[in-house]
Amino acid sequence: MKSFIVRLVFLLNLSSPIFAQQTTRVFQEDTPITWLGLDFSEAKFIGDTERFTTDEDVFKLMYALNVLMINEAEKYDIGKAFKKNNVTHKLDVTIEHNKGLDAQSVVSTDLKDVKRLTPDDIQDIVAGYDFNTLKGLGLMFNVEAFSKSHNKGSIFITFIDMENKQVVLTERFTASPKGFGLRNYWAGAVYTMLKSLKSIDYRTMRKKYTKL
Repeated sequence: MKSFIVRLVFLLNLSSPIFAQQTTRVFQEDTPITWLGLDFSEAKFIGDTERFTTDEDVFKLMYALNVLMINEAEKYDIGKAFKKNNVTHKLDVTIEHNKGLDAQSVVSTDLKDVKRLTPDDIQDIVAGYDFNTLKGLGLMFNVEAFSKSHNKGSIFITFIDMENKQVVLTERFTASPKGFGLRNYWAGAVYTMLKSLKSIDYRTMRKKYTKL
């Protein structure tokens, strides 16, 4: 019942003038955003199962990827990718949330898991978050799948009204991983996606949702 209510509120928001204004704000350069990092709530690591034999293996990768986003913020530059002048980093919110996941549910051998989530699923994920006192527009990358079998990462780029826990915009993107070592390999998919956003994909997304 709770899931149905969340979906109903989400659909009503889609048609509201306030929601339309929020969507437009996503693409305005002076709109401050809070970068929340990589969420793994419904993620699947497909293939490479020998690398994830313990819960620690799974949690180590999720944590290491988010820490890399912090330590190499210049390389994984959210401001440049999304044309934003004011970006605040609060990845501890997502890092803490990921710690509470069922680690072994993330590991999969089902090739169909590479593409299975919907915007409704992303809304359910966001509704389960604790944003503490954060307000304004948040940006989260919801990992759908890191598939060694497909040599592909599938990620939802999600903008959130953090005060109301409502998805403002979410879009699925895919990118090829690259790099040596498990962490760097999947971080390569994030980097490839950000690079594409800087050059082409962001403008395409902006045209789809606004007249800017």
